[in-house]
Amino acid sequence: KVNYDLGRDGHKVSLFIHDTTHDGDQGRPNRDFNHHYTTMNLSYMNQLTENLNLQFKAGERKYSRNFGSDNYDTNLDLRKHTNTKQKNRPMDLTLSCQRSENALLTIGTDYQSVDYTKDTISPAGVVTANNDVTASSNSLFIQEKQQHGDWVIRAGLRYDNIDHSYALLSDKV
Repeated sequence: KVNYDLGRDGHKVSLFIHDTTHDGDQGRPNRDFNHHYTTMNLSYMNQLTENLNLQFKAGERKYSRNFGSDNYDTNLDLRKHTNTKQKNRPMDLTLSCQRSENALLTIGTDYQSVDYTKDTISPAGVVTANNDVTASSNSLFIQEKQQHGDWVIRAGLRYDNIDHSYALLSDKV
């Protein structure tokens, strides 16, 4: 993670990147797995005034999971590899106004898109697509938060728009 101060208190940008690879097997030949996960987040914060704060956040999360399958009960020969890939891209923009010591008003918008594919690869190298799906959502919101002693009261409105596209959807594993 890297943070960079842009010259005054409350005005900064940060970048977070995390990458993980997980390889192994499940104790038998042809039961291998290879997973790769990457997360990237970018954040911008600007304290515009003592009571007004602007934040923007965007990210990307990539997942690639590959499993080998054998013909167990019959034999341990390779039956197939299953490869699943998913990419999530969230982002949001919020403006918060500290209206009093105990009251915070937040308005904003957020967006997220997801791509999901799954295919199988035979021992001969033939690739068969099983799933190809995309989805997205975007919203506008407003929320009031008030604190009264130990109690926090929140009220708000949210408008969401969600879209799905199924280019290919299979019931096969």
